[in-house]
Amino acid sequence: VLLVSSHQWPLWPGSGAAGEHGAGAGLGFTINLPLPAGFDDSGYVTLFDRLVVPVADEYQPQLLLVSAGFDAHARDPLAGMRMTERGFARLCGMMQAIAQRHCAGRLALVLEGGYDLAGLSHSARACVEVLAGTREQEDVGPCDAEAATVIDSLLAAQRPFWRV
Repeated sequence: VLLVSSHQWPLWPGSGAAGEHGAGAGLGFTINLPLPAGFDDSGYVTLFDRLVVPVADEYQPQLLLVSAGFDAHARDPLAGMRMTERGFARLCGMMQAIAQRHCAGRLALVLEGGYDLAGLSHSARACVEVLAGTREQEDVGPCDAEAATVIDSLLAAQRPFWRV
């Protein structure tokens, strides 16, 4: 089992530092992506493009399960991220493409979090539209220098285990 967790740090889950990689036979199969408040669509998409997708392509999953938390939405009152439904749609499309390449399309999204009802409903709808093939995915542009620095450090933390 490969676990990839992106989360605001140091907010949630209280564990999940970039240096926590699993143990024993599972060493390297826990990928924590702790992100500072303010990460936006372009930061997330760049992170997934540079790290999550290449690791998934190397791992070649047989099934993809996504804990679809929308608490990274800019409107969420509990977290400090700046995602929008456009960014969530792009991430969902990236997960769908991984599932199509490696697991015959076997992909399940389970609704997990999100505490602004408008942000949650618009983001969940965007993902459903991507999966149904009725939503065009928009470009989110390049990430800023601060996000690129964070992404580079996360890549470095995974290089002992993955070709990223």
